[in-house]
Amino acid sequence: DAHSYGVAGGKYPAGGGWIMVDAARDADAIVAAIAAGRFYASTGVALTWAGPVGDALVVEAAADEPGPLLIDFIVDGAVAMSTTDRAASFPLPAAPHYVRARVTRADGAHAWVQPASRPAP
Repeated sequence: DAHSYGVAGGKYPAGGGWIMVDAARDADAIVAAIAAGRFYASTGVALTWAGPVGDALVVEAAADEPGPLLIDFIVDGAVAMSTTDRAASFPLPAAPHYVRARVTRADGAHAWVQPASRPAP
């Protein structure tokens, strides 16, 4: 998002946030991964993994990511669990409920993981 693109010192300069996509470096693969929700959004926090593994949502901070970090697992909009571990998991609820994760660095930078759930029974 570039509200003040090309304006030096603008209120909202470009480059403050981005998405990291789990895809090969190919335009079609990137578009397909975004459409499938295989990405996380960030304002600076780097993750090595962010997504479902089996019946859990798994989040792992990059090895070179400066700490401390706080990982919040958010279920249906409310924080259900928090940890300062650099990697964590949380059980996937059955749809229509969801869990997502927010990772916060001490300087206020964040990463937001896509919501995930198990299929409804």
